[in-house]
Amino acid sequence: MRKGKIEEWVKGLEMKNGRLSVDRIPSKHLRSIREAIEENQRFFWVPNKLAGTRKGEIRRIWRQIQFFQKHGDRDIDKATKRVHYLNKIEEFVGEGEPIKIIFIAWPFKNYKNPLKTNRRTPDLGELIFVQRLLQINEAVKTEYPPGIEWTVLAEGEAYRGLLGASKEDVALYLETMKRFIKLLGGEKIIKIKDLKKAIEGPEFNERYQKSLENLRRLKEGRTGEEWFRYRSQIDPFVEVMFWSQDVTKIPLKDLIVIYYGDHYIDMTSRHRELRAFLRDRAKEIAWKYVAFNEAKTEIIAKRFPQHLYFSITYKPERFCFRIPTVRPPHHGIPVVIPKGPVEITHLATLLIRILLGYREVVAVYVDDDQEDQPFYYKPKEADVN
Repeated sequence: MRKGKIEEWVKGLEMKNGRLSVDRIPSKHLRSIREAIEENQRFFWVPNKLAGTRKGEIRRIWRQIQFFQKHGDRDIDKATKRVHYLNKIEEFVGEGEPIKIIFIAWPFKNYKNPLKTNRRTPDLGELIFVQRLLQINEAVKTEYPPGIEWTVLAEGEAYRGLLGASKEDVALYLETMKRFIKLLGGEKIIKIKDLKKAIEGPEFNERYQKSLENLRRLKEGRTGEEWFRYRSQIDPFVEVMFWSQDVTKIPLKDLIVIYYGDHYIDMTSRHRELRAFLRDRAKEIAWKYVAFNEAKTEIIAKRFPQHLYFSITYKPERFCFRIPTVRPPHHGIPVVIPKGPVEITHLATLLIRILLGYREVVAVYVDDDQEDQPFYYKPKEADVN
């Protein structure tokens, strides 16, 4: 019964201006992004500022940062790395300067897979990401008034060639992120730098080629502890790259079968071949991505020696902080969960859940948005604040 409903739905799928249409979802219009902030106020809380007169006891500052540690992140609890971070904080406090923290994020929207998202520009997911940086800053200021100076290494230019994004896609995404930062009053707290420019040069090129060669050697052997260590890093990215690559040349109805076949809809041999092709391509992209990550890590530490190097995903011996979305927001569309986080899901997955009666949502549009696409989705008739 379920497969039959999906097959009928596939026949009625529509594209609008090159994007998967959501016109059949009930809609709500807000006048501005500020109104969207008011409607989702629980994501925009600010820590109590009244305590911001202390002189900066190092471990108390660290505890404020640890409040935002991602659940399950245990590498940073290792004594050597924790001491490294505490020593860095002590240096900033000694100089009376903001604590400098750097991390990598904010590439571009993967709209070239229309099943994933129908937006090119950031939405509520990215907006509350910016707010999280400001929240951590305010939490630190309760113990140490100079607070934090964030540097975001924007990864779009570095990775766009792997996934078929254009320079315009990257620039448009970052322009909107800067607009969000200004809207939330974070211009003096959050700086954006280009990851590609930050690491480029002979040293990176040499490291990257060595990483690729090492991975090829391990791939040919497929045995040993080192091979399994790399597999554990690469395998999670294969699924991400499977969904993130440019598939605009494949008809929409075929894409639905390729990505949701067997579970929701019957597949033909041609669809299985296309899926296998995209899987193989995803594996190659994942290998290059991991090699790139391995090559850049030490270079970033060298070129930003004063900064604390953080992450939003689990990395060995690096502090991983929680963002308010279930996964990084560029990976899909934001769906507000009552009394929970913002879920980032694939657009087609949401449409299928609506079709099967698992979800009832309202698409929320914002009049001063750059795109005529929903800024976020929320449960129908639900109080999400």
